[in-house]
Amino acid sequence: MSLSKNFSIGADTLILGDGKSEVNIVSSGGQDIKINGVVPSGGGGSQLPINGTGDIDITGNITANDVQGGGAKGIITASKSMSTGLGGLYSSGNIQTAASGTIHSGSSVYFDGQDIYKKYPGVVPPIADKTYKEYKGLVATGDNSTFTGSNIFRETVLVQTTDGAVPPVLTNQITLNKNGDLQSKNANVDTLIQTGKINCGNGSDNEVRAKAFYTRTNENNSGGKEGWSISQELPSNPADPLDTFLQIKAGEAGGLATITSSDFAGSEPSIVLDPQNQATGGKIVSSSLNLGVNSASDFVIEKPKSGAETNNLLVKIGSTNGTIKFQNQSGTNLMLVEESNVTNKGRLFIGEAIYFGTTGIHNSIAESGNNLLIDQNDANSETQIRDNTNNPIVSFRKTGVVIANPLPIQFGAYSFRPIQYKLNKTLTIAAAADTTNFTNMAFNCQSDTWTVVNTNQSISLYNVALEGYYKCTISQIGSSSAGNFDTCDIMFDYVFHLSIQTAPDIDITEPAFNYRKKPTNQASPTIRIDHLNTPPQSQPVFVLYPNQSAGETMQIEVRLTQLNF
Repeated sequence: MSLSKNFSIGADTLILGDGKSEVNIVSSGGQDIKINGVVPSGGGGSQLPINGTGDIDITGNITANDVQGGGAKGIITASKSMSTGLGGLYSSGNIQTAASGTIHSGSSVYFDGQDIYKKYPGVVPPIADKTYKEYKGLVATGDNSTFTGSNIFRETVLVQTTDGAVPPVLTNQITLNKNGDLQSKNANVDTLIQTGKINCGNGSDNEVRAKAFYTRTNENNSGGKEGWSISQELPSNPADPLDTFLQIKAGEAGGLATITSSDFAGSEPSIVLDPQNQATGGKIVSSSLNLGVNSASDFVIEKPKSGAETNNLLVKIGSTNGTIKFQNQSGTNLMLVEESNVTNKGRLFIGEAIYFGTTGIHNSIAESGNNLLIDQNDANSETQIRDNTNNPIVSFRKTGVVIANPLPIQFGAYSFRPIQYKLNKTLTIAAAADTTNFTNMAFNCQSDTWTVVNTNQSISLYNVALEGYYKCTISQIGSSSAGNFDTCDIMFDYVFHLSIQTAPDIDITEPAFNYRKKPTNQASPTIRIDHLNTPPQSQPVFVLYPNQSAGETMQIEVRLTQLNF
């Protein structure tokens, strides 16, 4: 069939061939066959023989099989998508999308170049291309990077060291995870760590080292209310003794350091450390102080908080029966307190003396050689031994030893208790006994009132309990009325009984007598103990001076001293 040079077929589809073999379109003279003005290149077999410089614009898809020398080349524009098949997408030039376009990959993206860059086309002044890492502020593994702004790590940040092997073995040095946990072998913080708790629970050292520790945080130490501090100065050069001191310091006046038990719920800590102030010095408050190794052998100073000993200070010797020693700086014993291993009673050893009183001159008890000395502080001092009711038994004075009345001196079974009675009166000097007016009577135990010299009490001797042996002295006091007698003193033994008969009388013809002055013709006086029945049991004792006419008088003092014979 012969067709005209320009032939038009009014159809959308041209179907050639019988469906069993290939269709070949050739020109009769071997000229090129063009499609839409473009001559396909190559051709033959399963290849598409399209070769030209124009564009191919299709609505469907273009599929290029992966054979040697195949593929899609040049600039390919797809309004929707482009599938590269198994061979991938290859370009010897640039792959560029529109301003809002993206490149998507269902697997990996590989590139053989050195980096990915951000370009700034058309910017004036020009800006050099930036690597994607620089443009986004990314960090590479080998970088020394500085982070600014708010950088968020969602899971864990690790800082590791490597052993340099291939492959390397990495060891965590710092770990920071999303729970807020920071783990590090060492931390070097220049100024401040702000936290709620510090727990040194890792490893066996459990150490905290610092020059100073404060018990209040920076937020709570204003207004002069600093917390307690524990500190030690750094070593000085030259050395300063203060460098070796551990200093515990209160942060404000009135501060106390207390130690309490696990059941503490009140206001009395077990131990109180009170620094007070520089002027008064500090004090330690505790109910008990053990000196030793916290065993039964310890010495204990204690003031119990309960029980019968609440108001007492107890100093207890340990179970080994040691000695409490008071020593001077060189170790010389000043005083010892120890327990007898025989009686289990206490013993006190004094190095020199016991002094009484805190000011002035003191009474003291001391030892000199083998002698025990009790020294009184002045001439008016008195040393007393008292009974259980605080009454003196014996008093030692510079002027004498006083034994309390009516206590005797006991010599074995012999009890010796002198009691003295005294009486003062006026005596008429006469030769005969005046049994009517008793003017020359020295005394009468039945009627006179006596003064007990021992107690200074008034008493009557008209008592059968006072019978006994007496030594009697009659002493002249001053000169006689006419001046003829002076200091005429008499002494004799007197046996006192309440007599029940009137005769015979008793004469003591030679009493002991001496004088300072008397008439030269006057003989020594005699004593008459008269027995009268008016009144009954009356026994007047008369002093008789021979050759003496009545009328002259003298003042006398009579003393009766009862002795135990």
